[in-house]
Amino acid sequence: MKSYSITSLAFLAVLCGACSSDNTQSATTEPVAAQAAQETPKAAVALIDEKNGFRTHHFGDDFSTFTDLVPVPGYQEPGTKSKRYEKQKGKENLNIGEVKLSNIVYTFYDGKLAEVMVYTDQPNGLEQIVAAVTALYGKPSYQYSSGKGGVWKGEKAEAYTETRHMSGSYGSAGSDTHYLYIKSKVMANQMKAAEQEAGKKASADL
Repeated sequence: MKSYSITSLAFLAVLCGACSSDNTQSATTEPVAAQAAQETPKAAVALIDEKNGFRTHHFGDDFSTFTDLVPVPGYQEPGTKSKRYEKQKGKENLNIGEVKLSNIVYTFYDGKLAEVMVYTDQPNGLEQIVAAVTALYGKPSYQYSSGKGGVWKGEKAEAYTETRHMSGSYGSAGSDTHYLYIKSKVMANQMKAAEQEAGKKASADL
C-alpha cells in the first residue's frame, strides 16, 4: 500500500478540487524531453483525462465562468488568441499543504481554458508537487534523468514538471523555481496549428 506524507495528501486534496532585484534567469533549465521510465498505465491515463483540468476548473471552460482574474503583466501576446491571467491579490489560494506557491497562471486560448501553470521557489517544492501528482495520477509516463520530476500523459491532457535556475547577483548562488504545467493536449494542438499558420503568413511578407 502506498504511503504519503500529510503534506502530500493536503496538496492532493487541493489538486482534486477542494473549494477553493537583480536576479536574472540563467539559460539552464531541465528540458521537457524526458528519459523514458515506463509505459503509462491505462488507469493513470484515464485519471488524468477524467480530471482534465485543475481544481474545480476543466479545460475548455469559458473565461466568463472564472472570477477575479487579471492579465499577467508582460505575458500577453498582442494579435494572438492566447492570453494569460492570474487571480487578483488575495483572491487565490496559494497554500497547498505546506507548500507556499509563488503564483498560479491560467492560459486561455480563444476564450477557453487551455493550460494551468503552478510554481514555487520553496526548496522542497518540487518533491511535494511530484508526490501529489503521483498520488493523483500514478507514476509518471517519463521520469527525468535527474530522477526529479517527469511527465504524465493522457489522451486529452498531460502534466509535467520543470525546474529553472535563477542566478543570483554578485556571485550569490541564486535559487531554483519549480513549475508544474497541466494542459489540454487538444487545445495545445490548436494553438500550435495557429502559430504555424501565423508563421506561414509572416514568412510570405519577407
